[in-house]
Amino acid sequence: MLVKQKTKIAILTIHPYNYGGVLKTVKAVYNFCKIYFEPKLFFLGFEPEISAYLKGFKFNSETRYKNYLGMDSIEIGARWSFWEPGHYFFTKKAWERELKEYDYIFVVSGTSIAAHPAILLNKKFVLWAGTSFVDDRFVRIAKIPLIRRFIDKVASFFMNKIEKKILINADYIWTLSSHTKSYFEKIIGFKKENLEAVGYFLEDDFLLQNIDFDARDKCLIAVGRFSDPRKNITMLLNVFEKICSVLPEYKLFIVGLKPDKKDLQKFESKNFYKNVIFTGVVSNQELKDLYKKSTLKLITSYQEGFGIAGLEAMAFGLPIVSADCGGPRDYVKDGENGFLVKVNDINDMAQKSLLILENSNLHKKMSEKSLEIIRTKFSKAFIYSKWKNGLVKVYPELKDLFIKNDLSIGIKEEKLDEHSCY
Repeated sequence: MLVKQKTKIAILTIHPYNYGGVLKTVKAVYNFCKIYFEPKLFFLGFEPEISAYLKGFKFNSETRYKNYLGMDSIEIGARWSFWEPGHYFFTKKAWERELKEYDYIFVVSGTSIAAHPAILLNKKFVLWAGTSFVDDRFVRIAKIPLIRRFIDKVASFFMNKIEKKILINADYIWTLSSHTKSYFEKIIGFKKENLEAVGYFLEDDFLLQNIDFDARDKCLIAVGRFSDPRKNITMLLNVFEKICSVLPEYKLFIVGLKPDKKDLQKFESKNFYKNVIFTGVVSNQELKDLYKKSTLKLITSYQEGFGIAGLEAMAFGLPIVSADCGGPRDYVKDGENGFLVKVNDINDMAQKSLLILENSNLHKKMSEKSLEIIRTKFSKAFIYSKWKNGLVKVYPELKDLFIKNDLSIGIKEEKLDEHSCY
């Protein structure tokens, strides 16, 4: 008996690398699409083997077909990567060739720029984006060499125009946070009907945890790519130094890519620093174990499109003290499951952290509120219904596909009022 082929769908992203929030969101969309479609992931590659670059006198780029972390993928080599506005324009023919057979396009990325091929090829698409181009570049630009900074400043003028065109022409947009939704509306210049903030969800292996509030160690935790200056390692260590001056028995787990050595030099000789533990990148199980033993989560970023690690911490009943840096505003309810403080307000963050750590009743109340929020507002069923709703609005013919597939695998229609996808 012939097996009917699934409908193809292209998932466009930036290079997802092997860590961080972009990879988590890409995997989430890929797994969703696998239920209903035959998905393929597309992204630009910058490795010398497939990209064109002046230093090696290599003037042609190539396309690589690969399995990337369990996802069927096509990596299109970049051309002249130093000029960011041309990343997709210079490789337009390759994108046209590879996307020829795809009528359905789902763009998922940190910013909207990954949708540029769809714009160049005049294809309909839906977009899930974490933040704006400006927010994404805000801090990192200060860290690059002067000549590169000049090129980037000129390029940014064109990149902002590209971003605006993408946002205006996108057929449906989901943002990770209300902060990003508002910023996109400012860029567009009007209220866009098919634009909504939907957040993120955690898999059941994070949500279905048995929480033992009495089994906590005296540990704080911060999670992220601390090699990225936006994570603001300086604020984090300054805050912990103040906490340690009052509670010297506490330790701080810093999980993820380690910051540049020069960002740590001024702290290494200080007494509190011996209580700082850099774990590096850890497995999912190791991360869960660290959350289970931790008491409080700190977020010190200059900017977060959302901050998925915050949701992960809440799934383990952790209160959060966060810089008011955008995305965390959607899940840190000030005074309920944690506190929001101004970016770089070291004293306030330390004081709010100590308030929680020194008051067991407040800590328990905030822990329970974190669990309540994560279990009611960030479920997979809710986000899946949002995606299906947006896809049906852009591609009405997909309604029957979703209904038939859901019936065949036993998924009931979500009764979420206006959030229902049907």
